[in-house]
Amino acid sequence: MPRFTFRHLEKIVPDAYHGTLKRDVPSILNDGFLVSTGPRMHLGSGVYFFESSRAWAEHWAQQKVNQIGGGLEIAVLMAEVRLGRCIDLCDRDNQKILDDFERDVKNRIKSGTMAGDFDKVTAAFIFNLAAQRSNADSIRKPYGPAEDTTNRWIDIRWSMRLVICVRNTKNISNIQVV
Repeated sequence: MPRFTFRHLEKIVPDAYHGTLKRDVPSILNDGFLVSTGPRMHLGSGVYFFESSRAWAEHWAQQKVNQIGGGLEIAVLMAEVRLGRCIDLCDRDNQKILDDFERDVKNRIKSGTMAGDFDKVTAAFIFNLAAQRSNADSIRKPYGPAEDTTNRWIDIRWSMRLVICVRNTKNISNIQVV
């Protein structure tokens, strides 16, 4: 595996919003966040926040309730997040490094020099492996209006958002219900 270095972003996000189920709030406030894992975690394992966007956190939580079957109340928490060693994908150089890393991983699996199932090399797998190899505390990624190309009048305030996946929960503080 080649050596790679991401340009890390040392930043504190004072208004990181996390949407959740209301029933989970006491546990989060008392014991802290649990790291989510699994194939649905598009940036890999971590605790997910929307940077400076309470509305997106509410929207995400409501989508979760709808998938479960409805009838549950949502809550939004605001926290301060220290990004620490962050793979910041707002930085084009970091995007290129990650693209090259993914290409190398796939080539190594194809050639048999790295164990793995080529068909299971998902974005989450690449994010997890890159974060592990670079000892990242978090991953920060922009999402934009490309998801809705049919509506030219899309509201840019609703379409643009920054998602933060915090892998090191010690970097989350000042949690409060908003």
